[in-house]
Amino acid sequence: MTDHDIDIIARTICGEARGEGQSGMEDVACVIMTRTNIAKQYLAKHDKPHSLFGDGSPASACLRPYQFSCWNKGEPNRAIIEALGPEKAIFRQAMNIAQDAAAGKLHDRTRGATHYKVIGSPANWAVGRTPCFTEGRHEFYNDIP
Repeated sequence: MTDHDIDIIARTICGEARGEGQSGMEDVACVIMTRTNIAKQYLAKHDKPHSLFGDGSPASACLRPYQFSCWNKGEPNRAIIEALGPEKAIFRQAMNIAQDAAAGKLHDRTRGATHYKVIGSPANWAVGRTPCFTEGRHEFYNDIP
């Protein structure tokens, strides 16, 4: 795991869950790591990156187009997370969570979720699906193909 991966995990956590407290931020980190592991397995089996989750690196999983909205072009959150530095307590907290996630130290309360959304927000991929876990304002799903 590279420093770049840790940095991107932390920025993604801030972009997606900085208002959700420690546990909500950890949940997003768990989704990133689940996607990373799926992508690693896919790459080993198919010798090509996973179309949604990337090449098996956390940075790739986070930066794939339209996977984490905070990285979408034109998303106001993107400018915020790109400007974050260690002087901000929320970024330091996210960096600690990212390091724990990379070291395998987080308990995955999301039960292997690969997707999540804000409760009440529309998402075509969630239609007909039941969340496997809910935390704060987010519903998590582990049954998305």
